[in-house]
This record gives sequence, structure tokens and C-alpha cells, in this order.
Amino acid sequence: MIKLDDVKLAKKLGGGFLAVALIVLAVGLTGIWGISRLGSRTAEIGEVRLPGVADLQQMHAETERITGAMNALLSPYLDRERRRALYARIEESRQAYKAALEGYQALPKSPQEEMLLEEFRASAAASATANDAVRELSRRLDALDVQDPGGLTADLQLFRADHHKLESDVARLLLSGERFSGGADATACNFGRWLATFRTENPRIRKALEEVRADHDEFHRVAGEIRKAVEEGRGQEALELYAGRMIPAARSVFGHLDEIRAEAQEARGVFERMTVLSQGEALTATRRTVAWPRPRCARPRPRSRAAGPWPWGAWPWALGWPWPWAWC
Repeated sequence: MIKLDDVKLAKKLGGGFLAVALIVLAVGLTGIWGISRLGSRTAEIGEVRLPGVADLQQMHAETERITGAMNALLSPYLDRERRRALYARIEESRQAYKAALEGYQALPKSPQEEMLLEEFRASAAASATANDAVRELSRRLDALDVQDPGGLTADLQLFRADHHKLESDVARLLLSGERFSGGADATACNFGRWLATFRTENPRIRKALEEVRADHDEFHRVAGEIRKAVEEGRGQEALELYAGRMIPAARSVFGHLDEIRAEAQEARGVFERMTVLSQGEALTATRRTVAWPRPRCARPRPRSRAAGPWPWGAWPWALGWPWPWAWC
């Protein structure tokens, strides 16, 4: 057995230098291997991960813009020009969303990413279908051209009540001699003032408004004539005016108000269906599209030293997430 003390100094030094050289070689080879892996990971970040994150962020931003525009369509105070501007904004965001999605689809993906992408596209398609249904209802509102259905219905109820009151005032005058003031000027009542400023492209409402003007004027004109006839002692003539002219004019006015009210009720029904769909199915589908990946994208824990040495720590785990949603 050779003892260490018997080994010459030159051999000891040579063996020590050889051991150091082997250690340096091992460290160098490990470093070269790590640098090559790091280079590939860095290239993946620059060419795949970061562009993918940018595309997904763009998709998320455009989805939020579409959601905001869809919510704005629920305002009953929008005119048709503002609605058209919102339609244009939605279409613009959809085109930007489509471009970002195509960019993401062109990137290399793992089988897990492909599976998640297919599920996401199905969810996004359901959201788009629901939003399209809301837009169709909104365009129906445009065709009806009733800006505030609830407000118009309330106004029509007020107009009907005003003219019923005047009709009752005239009847009490004829029956008991109870005097009243006003009522002879068709432009002074609530309906007359509204009629002078209201504008719509709805053909049925326009037709009803054109036809109601003459009877509305007649209704108020006869009210003044009846009051004058009573004041001058011409009671029988006042009764004939009431039965022969005022009652038919009132029926015509109320009939045309009912026609306008029917259009307002139809618009109100469309608006309510649009609100229910937008805040129900469409909103649920959109939220699922935006927030859906969160439960599925749990980030893996960094690789521990006990699991094996990495020359650059836990970077491969940090760089290898399978689903790079920026908002996860």
C-alpha cells in the first residue's frame, strides 16, 4: 500500500492541479450549459412570451372598452347619433381585439395552451353573440326613435289627464254653472307646448301628431266657445257645442295619444329586454371571458434546491408559465 508520505511532492502538486482543473472544467461546462439554456429562454421571452402578454393585454383592454360601450347603450337619454358613435366604437374595438387574438394564435403554444385557447375562444364567442343580441335590440330602438320611452309614457299620461280635466271643467260648467279659467288656447297646455318642440323619425308617431293637431286645436277652441256661450246665456247652444264638437274632438285626441303611447310602450319593452339581456346573459358571458383564466392559471412554485441544482435559480419556472395572462 502506497502511503501519501511516500508520494513525491511533484506528483502531489500535479494531482492537485489536475483536480482543480477538473473542478474548473465542470463549473465551466455547467456555466456554458446554463448560458445556452438561458439564451433559449431569453429568446422565448422576447419572441413568444412578451408578444403573447402584449396581445392578451390588448384583448383585455378592448373587451373592457366594448363592455363600457355596451353599458352606455342602456342610457335612455341617448339620441341616435350618440348610439351610432357607440356602435362605431364597439366595431373598432372588435377589430383591434380580432387582430390581437390572431397575433396570439400565431405564437407557438404548448398543448395545454392550445386547449385553454379553444375554451377561451368558445367563451368569447358566447359573449360576442350575447352582445350582438343587445345591439340588435338597440338598433330596434333606433328604428322606433323614442329616446326615453318611460319619460314619453309619463308625459302622455299627463297630457291625457290635462284634457280629461278640461273636459270635466266644461261639463261642470254646463251642469252646475261652475266657472273655470283658461283652456281656450291649444298652445298653452302641456301637450301643446310639448307638441311644438318634440321631434321624431318614427313614422307612426309622426302620422299621429300630424292628425291630432286639428282636433286638439278644435278641442280647446270649442272649450272657449262653450264658456262664452254660457256667459251670454246661450245654454242650449253650449250643450250642442259640447256634444257635437268637443266630445268628438276629445275622442280623437285621446285616440291619437293612445297610438303614440303604443309606440312608447313598444320602445319601453325593447329597452327593458335590452337591459335584462345586457345585465344578465351578456354581462355574465363577458365577465366569464375576462375573468375566466384566473382559476386556471395558478403559478407553479419556484423549484427548490432540493429538487435539483439550477445554475440560474428558479428562472426556468418563472419563464415557463403555460398561460401568460397579464392579469392573472
